[in-house]
Amino acid sequence: MMNLGGGGTNLNRNLKIGYFADGIWSHNAFKIIIKDPNMQIAFICVRNGSDDEILAKFAKDYGIEILKHKDINSLEFISKIAKFKCDILVSMSFDQILNAKL
Repeated sequence: MMNLGGGGTNLNRNLKIGYFADGIWSHNAFKIIIKDPNMQIAFICVRNGSDDEILAKFAKDYGIEILKHKDINSLEFISKIAKFKCDILVSMSFDQILNAKL
């Protein structure tokens, strides 16, 4: 169970993470996040030009949708990830800046 503040309110659910990642640093962070029972990676978005086979394997092994987009700040992409209802977006060795709309 996770307490996300609010005067001790317990939401009885996992923290849903949108994971923007690429490379060895992201692999190491993934291994830590995936072990935490209070966290759930809702999707992995890799760099647009990436062929990160390790992240692709992680996604397959854990049943996580993998995404790739040339402009993560576009309305098209934002509407695509809205279905995941993430609590937080994590950027680990990613090559695009997440803007305020995202």
